[in-house]
Amino acid sequence: MTYPSQIQPELFALVGVFLFLALSLVTYLGEKRFPNKFPYLYQIAGLFGLIFLVICRFILPELEESTRLWCCYGYLVAALVNTIGINIYLTVPKRQYKLSRTWSMIVTFPSVSICTFFVVQYVYTQASIGVLIAQITVTVSCAIIAAWAGIFAFQRMFHASPHLMQREVTK
Repeated sequence: MTYPSQIQPELFALVGVFLFLALSLVTYLGEKRFPNKFPYLYQIAGLFGLIFLVICRFILPELEESTRLWCCYGYLVAALVNTIGINIYLTVPKRQYKLSRTWSMIVTFPSVSICTFFVVQYVYTQASIGVLIAQITVTVSCAIIAAWAGIFAFQRMFHASPHLMQREVTK
């Protein structure tokens, strides 16, 4: 059996399906911290991705590769936006900073890293696809990593500053 030397665009949709199903499982396990509808919405999004994969593979195989690429890439971006959105949801309205930090280290950062790896590998195997996707992905990934570093630094400074102020007042 021979394997294709190129990564197929459907890989992005498959990774997106896995992300949505993982988000469904994690939000179900943290039922007190998330609304009850989150797991079901993520399961519906995962089902939509699977249906899209079946349609692309068996019903419309003559679809151009660039069309399949942008649809699958858009689905992957939607899964990543939801992953980052849960991190923002835990930070801003819920004010659960420790859980948000743990979520970003355990779920968000690995998801973005894995997706960035697959996108960069796809761009390197394709000569016809422009460098635009790689530039956008790497730029967004670097911006997200910088934002996480800024959030962690701000949280450490914010939590450390009351202690520093108390020491200065007592002196």
